[in-house]
Amino acid sequence: MEQVKSVMNRMLIALAAPSLKREEGQTLVEYALIIVTISIGVTGAMLFLRGKIAQVFSDIGTAL
Repeated sequence: MEQVKSVMNRMLIALAAPSLKREEGQTLVEYALIIVTISIGVTGAMLFLRGKIAQVFSDIGTAL
């Protein structure tokens, strides 16, 4: 019985070890947070500069 427990423990450790080293999910979350931060910054900049942006597009439309 003790041998069976020992073998089972080694099997569980062998199966769990690769999953403990995986960091794909963590990396995905980090990239998502970076994208969200950048998008908030870009949105804030566009709101702050909306008058100037509208003027640029108006100038381009007039020139065409």
